[in-house]
Amino acid sequence: MARIRSHVAEPTSCMYICIPYITIYIYIYQSCDFPFVFRYAYRTFLWRMARIRSRAAERADDPIGPIVLSASVVVALAASAVLAFTSALG
Repeated sequence: MARIRSHVAEPTSCMYICIPYITIYIYIYQSCDFPFVFRYAYRTFLWRMARIRSRAAERADDPIGPIVLSASVVVALAASAVLAFTSALG
């Protein structure tokens, strides 16, 4: 009987060693990044509240922040897709 070959790579010893370290690195990065994101959001909230209370004729939004945050999410998703695609190829 012919054996069907799968295109999925066999797990190697590197996978068992590297994946837990990558996961730990991601958790550490997220826990270090959270206070900065929270501080940005809270500072923006207070700034907008002050603008609205003073009834200033200027903009009460942040034109740069959402673009930077959205771009960083797109870059992270693209990097994740590229890494997943290259690891699937072998």
